[in-house]
Amino acid sequence: MAQSAVSPDGRWVAYASNAGGGPVQVYVQSLTGTPGRWQVTANGGFMPHWTKGGTELVYETADAIAAVEVDTRDGFRVGTPVRLFDVPQGLADVNTRYWTVSRDGQRFFGMKPPRNTVAPACFAAARAAPVARAAPGPSAGVTPLTWNHCAPARTSGQANASAAHSLNAERARS
Repeated sequence: MAQSAVSPDGRWVAYASNAGGGPVQVYVQSLTGTPGRWQVTANGGFMPHWTKGGTELVYETADAIAAVEVDTRDGFRVGTPVRLFDVPQGLADVNTRYWTVSRDGQRFFGMKPPRNTVAPACFAAARAAPVARAAPGPSAGVTPLTWNHCAPARTSGQANASAAHSLNAERARS
């Protein structure tokens, strides 16, 4: 089970797999109670992350960060995926996540590693509206991200530490 994330209540695990053949998809499987496995994505997805207390999964696609509401109160039900942010090119390989999201699912931070001699690029974004209000479709509710070069005075380790510090401060406030 690659790229797995256990839900905040410990009852579910979200993970990415291409066990059925074809592109990697996001699945959710029960750890207790209702047995089964549910496919969350249809057009590819990886790097799932639980937000909003376990009522939403945020994940990466080939060219975007997307989210889908889930209901785990009585079994498992999945909503319609919504594209949140376009990304100019894939953020990561399938083994490394270069982005993170706040627990409430509203703020995102990401960093692309440098390629050859190009400096790393960073983004920080806030979601304008809750997923439930965004209409489905490839362009509905999409907020374009602006990529900036990361501060040259910091090493990638310092930038990661700064991002982790900001996210930890965010978690302490929630």
